[in-house]
Formats: sequence, C-alpha cells, structure tokens
Amino acid sequence: MRRTKIFTAIVVLATALASFARSEDLAAIRQALEAKYALTTPTADKTDIARAGSVLVLRKSNLLTVDVTKLAFFPNTYKNGRITYSKLALLMKDGTRTFVSGEKLWVTGIEVKDNAVVFSLFTDAFSDVRYRGTLKFPLDRDSAPTVSAETALVAEVFDVEQPDAQAPVPAAQPANPSAASQSETPPPPIAPPPPPEDL
Repeated sequence: MRRTKIFTAIVVLATALASFARSEDLAAIRQALEAKYALTTPTADKTDIARAGSVLVLRKSNLLTVDVTKLAFFPNTYKNGRITYSKLALLMKDGTRTFVSGEKLWVTGIEVKDNAVVFSLFTDAFSDVRYRGTLKFPLDRDSAPTVSAETALVAEVFDVEQPDAQAPVPAAQPANPSAASQSETPPPPIAPPPPPEDL
C-alpha cells in the first residue's frame, strides 16, 4: 500500500514538472514570435489601425478572412504545408475574402496554447472593407515544442516586410557647419593695390 502511494506521488510530481516545463516552453515560443512579428492594435470599432506593427507577407494561399462587421467566423489551420478551413465557410456567399501568396496582413494577437499557436489577423481596407481571421498552427502533443521548430513553422507562412533597401540614404550633414567651411580650401589671396603714382 505504501509503495503504491509513493509511486502515485512520483507520477503526480513528474506530471507536474513536465507540465511546468511545457508551460515554460510555450511562454518562450510566444515571446520569440512576438519579437519577430510585432503586434498591431486596431481601433475599437475595427475601422482603422491605432498602432501599426509588422507587415506580414503571406507565403501560402487560401487564407480565408471575414468582414470585420460580420459575426461569422471560420478559423484557418496550417498543416502539411497547406492552409485549410471549414467547408461550412463555402455556404457564406458574402463578406469573405480569400488571401493568396504575396498579399499583406497585420497580426493583432499571438496565442500559444497547449495544442496550438494561433495568429489573429487583420487587413487593410479592400473597397472600404477590412477583414479579420485566424490561423492555427497545431503543436505536437507527443513531443516538447521548441522555439526554433515553431518559429520555423510560422515562417513557412509569413514573411515580415522589410524597409525598402533601395531607398536613398540622405547625405550626412556636419554637426558644425562652420567646421565644414573651415575644412574647405581657402580662397586665393587678394592682390595688393598698385603703388600711388608720383605727381
């Protein structure tokens, strides 16, 4: 009986430690993703952006989004290299837009659950309509998630738009303009006036 209690206590302790370790892993994954994909804050009525974060460039097609004014919502899932969504979405004729590779979105939230990483997405206006959606990246329950594996998985779907590398860089201005003029070649000396003529 005593051995059974000890064994049970060991199992409970091991389970608790494993759960704690997984929670730490999930927190690290969220921190890494939020560092790479800076969050955007939309206005309360979802008609504009209050604070812009990273611009995400979609690398995969078939991401379904819904008009922000609609109550309907159809989550997307990324698995085996493809984005899929519920076939029920096909019944909704209006108020949806499917994004394809190369189009851009904003991320408004990153949730790291025990079984999935979920990105909440928001779009610019298309014909005066903004759209929202989610994309779920399922986590393997049988192995410990790692920061490198999960960030690599998300990177299969999203790039972060970089500032234009071709933009001209303004010429550096001297901190002290007078110093710049002093460093220039001085003008040639002025010739002395001719001597006065004898009267």
